[in-house]
Amino acid sequence: MAPELYQLDHSLFEFNPTPLDLVIPVLEKDLDVLPYVVNSARSKILHPIDEIYIVSPNNKLIREFCLHHSCKFIDEDTILPITKHDIDYTVPPGWKWEGITYDEPKNRSGWLFQQFIKLSGDHLCSNNYYLVLDSDTVFLQPHVFIFDNKEVLYCPDVKGTHRPIFKLLKLLLGHKAVAPVSLISHHMLFHSPKVRLLKEKIEKRFNKPWYQVILDHIDKTDIFSFSEFETYGNFLLKDFPHSIILADGKNSYMKQWEIDDIDKFDLDELSKKYKTMSFHSHSRKNSSILLDEYRPYPQ
Repeated sequence: MAPELYQLDHSLFEFNPTPLDLVIPVLEKDLDVLPYVVNSARSKILHPIDEIYIVSPNNKLIREFCLHHSCKFIDEDTILPITKHDIDYTVPPGWKWEGITYDEPKNRSGWLFQQFIKLSGDHLCSNNYYLVLDSDTVFLQPHVFIFDNKEVLYCPDVKGTHRPIFKLLKLLLGHKAVAPVSLISHHMLFHSPKVRLLKEKIEKRFNKPWYQVILDHIDKTDIFSFSEFETYGNFLLKDFPHSIILADGKNSYMKQWEIDDIDKFDLDELSKKYKTMSFHSHSRKNSSILLDEYRPYPQ
């Protein structure tokens, strides 16, 4: 039986005692938005939040942010046996995005490395559950991530269709995607024991470290050739189908420069329609310049 996408009513949510850690990959350009991201997570997530891990390059301003906002700074180079500088993933000229062909190469090593970071939270976090959150996403409605004793994955109500992602997913997992919608979202709950099972499954199939398998099979002619959310989520839906709920994420798209006017937004009114709002640093009119290395492929 195919999984369904549910419309969860936040008015039914109650505080859930299961503690979470948060993992937020960050770049310096995110600092204008980040205070709103952290504050909204603390006020709208109905779970105890033990640690908020800010993962970034070694950066003085980001370290100061962590000090002043009671977050834990993690140097991204200390998490895995490799760093983004060890990744050779530059897409040659001729790559396409949103129907436009570009004639300059595009380095995607940092974008891919960020996804490896998200899959490494099982070593980083002390709690069994950790929530990966985009550094540009503000919560508008209350959220629970365990509901009716099941793990909730919030996702967009659109179909995932980007072929390179699903080709690699099938290779890694040994089966096709089973989700009825795209699982690429602005946040995802990870259960560390299941993350370890996923990585063990990949390593047993290929007899090498999980990240090396991905590096060996990535499509370097495409700028969006892997998704940690699609891979992990479809692994859950196939191997643990009765422990997962898919819920409509209802995200509002904003441009990053609109963060300057956030105090002018009627957040109560927005929250009647949307669960979250994201201040994207990419836009259609300047996509060749602003395509964000730390963002999944667009929906």
